[in-house]
Amino acid sequence: MTGTVELVITEKCNLRCKYCYMSHDPLSLTTKSIPYIARSFDRLSKAYNTDSIHVSYFGGEPLLEWDLLKEIHINVVSKHPLVKSYNIISNGLLIDEEKVQWIKSNNIGFSLSFDGIASDISRPQVDNQTTFDKYMQLKPLLKQLTTGAKVMISPHNVHLMYDNFLFFIEKWECNFPDFSLVRDDVWDDKSIEMFEQQSKAIANYVVKRIKQNKPLALPGFFSLWIADIFVSKYLYKKKRPFGCFALYKGWAYYIDDICYPCARFASHKRLPIYDAKEDKFLMPQSTIDHYRQLVSTYNVNDCKQCSLYQSCNMGCTFNQLDEKNDTFKPVKSICKLYSIIVKILYNDLLPHLANNHIKQVLRLYNIGG
Repeated sequence: MTGTVELVITEKCNLRCKYCYMSHDPLSLTTKSIPYIARSFDRLSKAYNTDSIHVSYFGGEPLLEWDLLKEIHINVVSKHPLVKSYNIISNGLLIDEEKVQWIKSNNIGFSLSFDGIASDISRPQVDNQTTFDKYMQLKPLLKQLTTGAKVMISPHNVHLMYDNFLFFIEKWECNFPDFSLVRDDVWDDKSIEMFEQQSKAIANYVVKRIKQNKPLALPGFFSLWIADIFVSKYLYKKKRPFGCFALYKGWAYYIDDICYPCARFASHKRLPIYDAKEDKFLMPQSTIDHYRQLVSTYNVNDCKQCSLYQSCNMGCTFNQLDEKNDTFKPVKSICKLYSIIVKILYNDLLPHLANNHIKQVLRLYNIGG
C-alpha cells in the first residue's frame, strides 16, 4: 500500500480562499528539518504498514518557499528509497519559467488549485485583489505543468458551477476539471438546491456532447462517483476501505516537525502522531491501529443502511471524527449532496455512457487496464 504524505512547507499563503482550513501562521519549515523529515518517512511508513510513499508539497502556498522546497526535494525526498512519486499542490500564481523548467526536469507533478471564473469570488489575494485575470495571463506556463485543475465547489460559488464547467472546457481546454465539494457542514437547503440545479444542467450538457459525438467531458464529482460505483459493483466487488488518507494510510509533516493525520489536523494541532525532532511517537501504535479501524468506510454503522453504502467513501475525516466520544459519523449535508450526484448519474448520465466512456473515466484514476 502506498502512503500519502502532505509535506507542509509553509503556512504562509498569497491567497485568502473563503473555504480554506489552514491558519495562515507566518511560519515555515527550515533546513534544520531535513534529517527529521527523512526519519519520519521511515518511522510512519512502518506504523501505517505502507511499502511506498507519495509526497505532496503542501501549504499555505509552497512556492512562497521555493528555495527551501528545492533543497528538501534534492536532499531528502528524491533520495529516500520509500518515496516513489511526488507533486506540488499550488495555486500557481507564483509560477515562472525557471520554476516550470525545474519542476519538469525533476519529474515532479503539479496539482493546480484554480476555481476558474469563480476565482474572484472564492480565491482573492491577501490584499483582496482579484485573481482570475492573473490566471489567464499565466495560462501558457501553467499548461506546461498540468492539463487539469482542482476546483472547489462551495456555497459561495455553486451558482456559477455550470458556467464554470463550460469555461474549463472551452477556455482552459480541460475536459475533466476536478470539481470537488467543500465537505464542511456549510451547505444549507438553498445551496443544496442550487447544487442540484447546476448539476442537472451540467449532466444535460454532457449528454448533449455525447449525442454530438464530441469528446467526453465530466466534472470531478461525477467522474469519481462513476469510478467508485464501477469499482465496488463490477471490478473488485467492494469499495475502497478509506475515504481520505488521514488516519488510514498517510500523514502530514508540519512546520513544527510534528506529524499529524493531515494538514488540516496539523494546522489545528489536533491528534499529533509523531515528534520527528525528538524521534518520539505521541500516539501509541495501538491507537494508530484503532483509528485505522474506526475511520474505515467498512465500519461506519451510521452508513450501513444507506442506499449509497456499497460505493460511498464518505467525506472529510477531520469533520467526521469525534475523538472525545470515539465516533466517526458522516456529515448529513454532505450525504445530501452525494445523493443528488448519484441520482443524476443513474437517471441522466449513465444510460448515455458507452463502455469506452467508462474506461476513459477509470483511466483517470489509474483503474483497470
